[in-house]
Amino acid sequence: MDNLKNGEFIAKAEPPLSSHGSFWQHLSRIKSSSNEYQPFVQCQLCSEILSYSISNGTSTISYHVKNCLDKSNQLKNNKSIDKYLNTSNEVSVSINDKRAITIACAKFCSFDLRSFNIVKGSGFTSLCQSLIDLGYQYGVAKLGAPTSTSLLPDPTNISRTISQISEEYRQKLKNILKNDLQDLKLIGISTDYWKNSGTTSEQLSSDASPTLHLVVPWFWKLKNSCIPNDDDHLLLAQFKNAVSRMLDDKVYLTSLHYIATFLYAATKKLQTLDDSLRNEIYGDVRKIMGTFGIREEHSSLLSKTNSRITSKPPKRKKNNLIMESDVMGEFAGAVEGSSDDESDEVERYLNTKIPFTKDDTLLKWWSKHSLIFPQLAVLAKSLFGIPASSATSERVFSSSSRILEKRRQSLNPDVVDDMLMIRNFRDM
Repeated sequence: MDNLKNGEFIAKAEPPLSSHGSFWQHLSRIKSSSNEYQPFVQCQLCSEILSYSISNGTSTISYHVKNCLDKSNQLKNNKSIDKYLNTSNEVSVSINDKRAITIACAKFCSFDLRSFNIVKGSGFTSLCQSLIDLGYQYGVAKLGAPTSTSLLPDPTNISRTISQISEEYRQKLKNILKNDLQDLKLIGISTDYWKNSGTTSEQLSSDASPTLHLVVPWFWKLKNSCIPNDDDHLLLAQFKNAVSRMLDDKVYLTSLHYIATFLYAATKKLQTLDDSLRNEIYGDVRKIMGTFGIREEHSSLLSKTNSRITSKPPKRKKNNLIMESDVMGEFAGAVEGSSDDESDEVERYLNTKIPFTKDDTLLKWWSKHSLIFPQLAVLAKSLFGIPASSATSERVFSSSSRILEKRRQSLNPDVVDDMLMIRNFRDM
């Protein structure tokens, strides 16, 4: 029983495959933290621990369950004096319920970056007791309200539980990646835990959708915004020129950025680029597809100078909020009509009119048209896994600093890693 309370053992409703008795629905098998079955079971009706092994049979435990059920039915049929007097006695909390609260506390500490000892704080226990009292007030059973201290786990138990939960998350992530990687031949790896935001400045660090295709259009947008107007003040014109030079120095564009923009249906024509650069990008697309089993050839991914982007004055907007669709549509330019050229997949993609609606997402669009453009679809799935920005990885370090505060420096590094794992993949 002590091993169950401190989290070293876990009670799970998992009957043996060889036994099909109905009494098993009232029993839980005892497992160690290493997922090994122990020679014990726990009665869910009375919480008693019983000895059990497959070789000894089930007559003893089935008889125990029968007695517990008989006692339970007798209590339901006989009204107690307490019920007549409407008295409220504290009820005992089952091991399974206690375990559920421990898991909830472990997730609470990980999600909200709280100390394990928060469960011992008077304010937290007062909050829990108020919630319990409210649940009892509107509950149906009216068997008596348990106290918060009988439910809340020990901080050490929370630490052990966090390790177990994070391992479950890691295994789930491995299974997801294992399935996804079966269809990919090229992958980009980043240390980022990405974050979504609706603001313009964070569109390039989204985690729920691809971002690599946004780099070239946004660079083009910023460069055009830095072109001085005739009526600009001298200081403003100098400021724009300075920002334009800074963009040229800091932003390094490669063929991968251009290819990702090409794989966005609305900007596939690359009309804003000059003819030489556009044809070079189309050639690089054909080369990089050689890495997908068509032929063994390394793609030539040459970096392009930023000055080769054709500059056009930007249209003024009525509001200051610039949306992703505005930038992509502006970069796409005037799209020419389609033709029936079927020479290769790149040409078919360029000359096929398939709309990209507002209800489409980039990955869903390519999944939907993967039969038409199988090679490009594989390329799209691979490239769009590469983030456009690494800024969001710094947010993870900020999260870890909230865990390792001045008053909390003795945490094991593995525990910090487990908490970040649970927090960042809580919606997985």
